[in-house]
Amino acid sequence: MKKSLQNRFIRFLLENSIFLIVGAFVGLVWANVDHESYEFIKETPAFQINHVPISLHFLINDIAMAFFFLLAGKEIREAMLPKGALSNVRTAALPIMAQEGIGALIVLDEGKLVGIVSERDYARKVILKGHSSSTTPVKNIMTEKVICVSSELRVDATMSIMTEKRVRHLVVRDEGRITGVI
Repeated sequence: MKKSLQNRFIRFLLENSIFLIVGAFVGLVWANVDHESYEFIKETPAFQINHVPISLHFLINDIAMAFFFLLAGKEIREAMLPKGALSNVRTAALPIMAQEGIGALIVLDEGKLVGIVSERDYARKVILKGHSSSTTPVKNIMTEKVICVSSELRVDATMSIMTEKRVRHLVVRDEGRITGVI
């Protein structure tokens, strides 16, 4: 019961982060439009504990931020635990892609290019087949035949290759070194 309540509370905080963003925006606008009233509210004690004044500023900056970092640390720790989303390098691709807004990752084995994994690979080879991202190794869903181009190739030629080969990502390689991904 206690774990369920904790999970619901954390889910609520994550799903409703818009309130945090709106609150920060309102505070920013208020502080710049009516600075005097903002400072008055910020520094006026909300209540006292053992004759120590506790201001709204202290509650938000110190208490709420400590709570935020506690939750962030907990999430990171759980992700790194065995069976966590980031515990295995071979299964960590999707959380990294989602976190960083990346559509594809190149896959290296001892510095050698062995494949590329994209959101499309994940959708078709994991989600649609009912597999779990936490147990499916990247090598099982990556595309092994990687198409490489030079950074000197013109954009229109690159787009033609992508259209002809029906791919969305190309690895840019110059003098044997990977220099980028399109």
